[in-house]
Amino acid sequence: MGSEETQKWMDAMQDEIKSLHDNHTYNLVKLPNGKKVLENRWIYRIKQESNSSYPRYKAILVVRGFRQRKGMDVKTTFLHGDLEEEIYMKQLDGFQISGKEDYVCRLKKSLYGLK
Repeated sequence: MGSEETQKWMDAMQDEIKSLHDNHTYNLVKLPNGKKVLENRWIYRIKQESNSSYPRYKAILVVRGFRQRKGMDVKTTFLHGDLEEEIYMKQLDGFQISGKEDYVCRLKKSLYGLK
């Protein structure tokens, strides 16, 4: 991957993080005793917009929800809908907040990948 393409993917990830922040998707907290933390990963897509000759690089953060405990019912009918359940996710690799590296994200809104 060339440095120009790498920068486009980094910009796409920054855009996704900004969107999550603007939508108040999570708070950084210390993981409470006895709680499990879910992993996350990035999904990358290149979209060709019909009104542009340039492709758009899109990065989507997804929760690896297959690790949720059995029987946990998280309603994801509306993406970014408010969550009532306590769900914790690792901070994003490469984007940890300085001084809070041991904190986790307590999800306030739903993300792709939750069960």
